[in-house]
Amino acid sequence: MKTLRQGLYEKGGKGSKALKELAKAYDQITLGYDFYPDECLDLIFEILTVEELFMRPGMDSFLLRFSTDIERISASQKSKLLDVIVNNYNKYRSLDFCWVISDIIARQYEPSSAIYAFNRIAKNCTSQGKEGIALGLNILSKHKGLDDHLKKNIKDIMNMLS
Repeated sequence: MKTLRQGLYEKGGKGSKALKELAKAYDQITLGYDFYPDECLDLIFEILTVEELFMRPGMDSFLLRFSTDIERISASQKSKLLDVIVNNYNKYRSLDFCWVISDIIARQYEPSSAIYAFNRIAKNCTSQGKEGIALGLNILSKHKGLDDHLKKNIKDIMNMLS
C-alpha cells in the first residue's frame, strides 16, 4: 500500500494512464479481502481530502473502481465516507470526479441520506460540483418508492443549483 500511495503523489508518469494502472493495482489489493480493509479505505479518504490528489486528472478512476466495492464496507465505514465527502465536496473542481462522487451517493446510500447529503453540499460547491449533484439527483429521481416529500426535496435542491 505504501508503494501505491507514493505512486499517487509522483508528478511524473503519463497522468491519467498511470493513475488507471495504480487504480487497477489498488483494486487487486482489495480483492484479497472479504471485507474492505481500513488501510485501503484510508487511501480513499486521502484522495477525497488532499487537494494534491483530488485535483489530479484521472483520480476519478480510483473512485470509480472503489464504487463497485462499496457493498463490502461496513455501516460505520460508509457513514464516515459520506461525512468525508460532505466536508470536502466544495473543493472539487474536476467534473469527472464530481460525477463519480455524486453517482456513489445516489446509488449507494438510502434516498433520504443521499438527498440530505446533496442538500448540504449544494449550498457551497463549485460549478462542476453542481453538475455532479444534478446527475446524482437525476439518478435519485428515478428511484422507485420515493415519497412526495423526498421528490419535493429533490426539486428544491435542483432549484438551488440554478
